[in-house]
Amino acid sequence: MNAIGCNYVTSIELAPTDSFFTSHFSNEPLPTSIQHRNDISYSFDPNEEFLYVTISNQSQYFPLDTSKMHDIVEWISVANETKAKFHVKLNFEGKTTCSKAPRGIISGLPVGWQCEQQGGMIYGEDKIRGEWKCEGPEKTKEAARKAIEDFYKGLNIEII
Repeated sequence: MNAIGCNYVTSIELAPTDSFFTSHFSNEPLPTSIQHRNDISYSFDPNEEFLYVTISNQSQYFPLDTSKMHDIVEWISVANETKAKFHVKLNFEGKTTCSKAPRGIISGLPVGWQCEQQGGMIYGEDKIRGEWKCEGPEKTKEAARKAIEDFYKGLNIEII
């Protein structure tokens, strides 16, 4: 990889038995029950340093620096469950309010939840406006709602 250069490689397909899993995720291989599944594909993006796991038409990314094998196994176990969705609308005004607002993607969500930006986001010194679409397992819907409220603690958001 170093001889070619990361910038020239966009994705590397991985086998579930690849030593990549052991060397990057808590020195553990994927569990045998998952290794034998043929409905899951794995790819590594060397530029972003993300592992992408895809089941059917669902995909989840796992940053190498913060993910553990447990995170991957948990996501695989909930990937086919019934999904719940939220839209989180932000509309903050004023320097004081905007200085308290977290920047970036919503974090702290239960396993299997992910959020993606809807449309454009405006981040200014005295105005923040935007919307996130969040989706994950129905069974952890209330925990996800609480995590979103905690992420924006003290700020007026709309969750619909």
